[in-house]
Amino acid sequence: DSPDYPTTAGALIQPGAGRSFISKLDPTKPPVSSLFYSALLGNPGNSSNDFLETGSIAVDQKGHAYVGAWTYNLHLVTSPWAFQTSAPPVPNAYVFEMNSAGSAIINGTYLGGGSNDYVGAVAIDSTGNTYVSGFTNSWDFLTTAYGNPLSPQNPYIKDQAFYVKLNPQFAAVSSSVVGGPDNISAGVAVTDSTGGLWVAGVTNSQFPVTPNAYQPTYKGNYDGFLFHTDFAPLCPVNNNGVAFCTIAPDSTSPERVHFSAQAANVETAASINLLIDGMPAYSLHAAQFDTWLPVAPGDHLASVSVLDLNGSMRQDQRSFTVAASSTCPLNPLNPALT
Repeated sequence: DSPDYPTTAGALIQPGAGRSFISKLDPTKPPVSSLFYSALLGNPGNSSNDFLETGSIAVDQKGHAYVGAWTYNLHLVTSPWAFQTSAPPVPNAYVFEMNSAGSAIINGTYLGGGSNDYVGAVAIDSTGNTYVSGFTNSWDFLTTAYGNPLSPQNPYIKDQAFYVKLNPQFAAVSSSVVGGPDNISAGVAVTDSTGGLWVAGVTNSQFPVTPNAYQPTYKGNYDGFLFHTDFAPLCPVNNNGVAFCTIAPDSTSPERVHFSAQAANVETAASINLLIDGMPAYSLHAAQFDTWLPVAPGDHLASVSVLDLNGSMRQDQRSFTVAASSTCPLNPLNPALT
């Protein structure tokens, strides 16, 4: 909020009232001349609510800074292939990459849904992928994997942890939500040497555990948690292609169909698209999707395509049949086309 925060010539200086600073210091120089760069990020797009608060930073070998934030600002810089180019007018998570001179934002993406979303930590690996962990209150937080979308039947859920892997152009390699019945906050993210991630945080409810976990049960108040993910693909995909992993009816309604698909080259995928009978049905700037969609009874043809960053296209298709629901009237919490 300070009008006189120290900045440097050539650094990115944006207007705004609630701005965030990024300052790089040279420890070999005396304090008065140690600022390598000092930038202020604020309101580049004339948003009516320009608040932006950064809280996590990581730096790669080129000196690029990767920063996690939360914001009300709806007009921040996003990449052409950003996983999420826009967000609703609530507190949203936001991640961006700044160049080594502190003069420009190279990539950016929102991570948020209809309620509050916050970044806990940001990490990077040697091949240019960005990893983000945090927590969300949004039942519609944008996910791509592992069959665990939050339920629209309970839009007032408490905090759930999220973890997202972005490729060098900020399209999603994978995005997932994990948690229990109550508050869970992921605040630490550390990469491993094979493209996976360690995530740590706190919870005041039971957290999903694996066999032989050191502590398998919640013991009260706030417990810590630790988990590792290798971002396993939804299914094997041969060569450099793309494939459907799942086309299956929901157990409670055959007219609500589970679709999942996976690209082989996850770090070069710019977008993945689902068509049903030639009509666009679902699309993400990502390498995979895992979603449920209402489909009318009858025989259908599903097509999935992946566009790579180099402009090449890969496709797969599969026929499937949807049985008519025996439930009447239809459950409004599981809508279907009839």
